[in-house]
Amino acid sequence: MTFFTTPERLEIGGHPLVCAGAKATREEALKYYRGVARTENIRVRTFTKLVNAHEVETRFGRESITWDRLVLATGYFDHPNHLGVRR
Repeated sequence: MTFFTTPERLEIGGHPLVCAGAKATREEALKYYRGVARTENIRVRTFTKLVNAHEVETRFGRESITWDRLVLATGYFDHPNHLGVRR
């Protein structure tokens, strides 16, 4: 899969996205985002259900969790699952 946008529009946190062609591939983007998460020490928890403010559930069961900031992302590409949360 190739993204239809330029690498600059996919960049986050001031980290440049370098790719072989004019547009990034899925593999290049995944490698880039994993690298940003590693560099910024961002803990990514996929396939994890937020049970309440202090607990998550994974395939291994429930566990306590704490955080300074939490980003909850659901859906994919242009099909988000809106949660109805307002700031």
